[in-house]
This record gives sequence, C-alpha cells and structure tokens, in this order.
Amino acid sequence: MISKCSIKCSESFLQELVKCSEKLLLQFDDLLISSEVLPGKSDPLRAKQASDFRNPESEKLKVSFEKKRGIWPGVSLVELYTKSLMKSPFSKKTSPLINTVKNTLPQQSTFQSRNDVFQIYVSSFERRIASMEKRKKKLLHEEQRWFEHWKTSIENIKQLFV
Repeated sequence: MISKCSIKCSESFLQELVKCSEKLLLQFDDLLISSEVLPGKSDPLRAKQASDFRNPESEKLKVSFEKKRGIWPGVSLVELYTKSLMKSPFSKKTSPLINTVKNTLPQQSTFQSRNDVFQIYVSSFERRIASMEKRKKKLLHEEQRWFEHWKTSIENIKQLFV
C-alpha cells in the first residue's frame, strides 16, 4: 500500500520535473541573445571618435557566442524504481530528448538544475523507502510478539480450567 502511494507520488513528481524543464528549455529558445543582434550602421566619423574614447581592454572582453543546437538528454525514469526493487509505472526507460534551436547558458543551467533536483529526489526517495521498510519490519515484529503473547495467554487460561 505504502509503496503504491510512493510510486504514484514519485510518478507525478517526475512527470512535472520533465514537463517543466522541457517547457523552460523551449522558452529560452525564444530569448534574444547578443550573437543574434546585427550591428547597426554608423557614421564613420562618429565611429572614429567613439573608438578614441574606448578602452582597448574592452575589445578583448567581447565574447563571441556560436549558435548551435541544443540536444538535452532525458531523465532516467526507471533508475528510481530499480534501486528500490519496485516496478516502474513508466513504459519508457528515459524521458524523451529535448531538441532546442539554441544552446544558451540559461538552458545549460536549467538542464544542470533538473539533473541536480532529480539526484536529490532519488536520494530522498531511497531514504524514505528505507525508512518505511524499517518501520514495516518493526511493526510486523511487534505484531508477531503481540500474537505470541496472546497465544501463550490463551494457553495459560486454558490450563487454568483443565
């Protein structure tokens, strides 16, 4: 019963994690990045005057962004359950790949955060399952002790009337 509830809760959490990270990755595709901005045309005289005031060090600091596609691997959906010897509710082993037009820092950060949150959840889930198993064993042991106690009490009562 408890494991079914844990599986159901973890299933909904993993679905939300995958859905939200995919949504964020795709939304970051719509952001304008500096490499997509075309330089404007300016008056050569003004450009010369402006370059006289510029710091030569600032020219070195310009970062060039190369525009490349992002391919983001999915999350392992069965890892959580195989470690706990449970049956996975998912038909696939991993969530689908997410393809984006860009590969920007916010997307990389989203991807890394998703993986970090997943690992934190896996360790929390394993601790919770271990705790439940320990409590279950303790309760079963107490139930067995109680049953044995009543069994011996009934035997003692029967012997009193024999």
